[in-house]
Amino acid sequence: MELDFPTSIQYKEPEYLEIEDVEKMISACKTPLERTLITVLFDTAVRISELLNLRIGDIDWHRKLISVTRKGGHQEWVNIGDKGLQALLFWIDNRGFSTEKVFGGLEYYSAWQLVKSIGKRAGIKANVHPHIFRHSRAIFMRMNGAELADVQQHLGHKSITTTANIYGRFKAVDLKNRIPKW
Repeated sequence: MELDFPTSIQYKEPEYLEIEDVEKMISACKTPLERTLITVLFDTAVRISELLNLRIGDIDWHRKLISVTRKGGHQEWVNIGDKGLQALLFWIDNRGFSTEKVFGGLEYYSAWQLVKSIGKRAGIKANVHPHIFRHSRAIFMRMNGAELADVQQHLGHKSITTTANIYGRFKAVDLKNRIPKW
């Protein structure tokens, strides 16, 4: 019996939200926790597990960086913008508990459910989950001229091949807007 293995992995275009949908979700947030999760997930493109393990000491307010533990357990600095920092500061000041972990004991499944419910509340048609913000940020970067190497570094991919396979393709409608007219 001969097995037929594919010669390469086929990647389809990633599912992502348009910036308008991200903004709709932020507007649909009812609590500081919701606003912080959505804002920081999109702003930093970190994985939900990386965000939920964030400690107050991992935030460099002056250099606008957060230190996250990536896959494989290594620490890495990630850029965070003013919107993300403002959301974190407001959350920390108003969260009602004082542990070193920014999100206390919030678990992955609860955060996933919360993000999904915000998507429904905002009327987003896509399958909203925490990882879609990582895809959305990467595509947003690419659509605004970021090189694959910049996206690779921001996402913490070890290989540019991974980044290229996932984020080197656009939806046909978005690609149409990037093709120069003649």
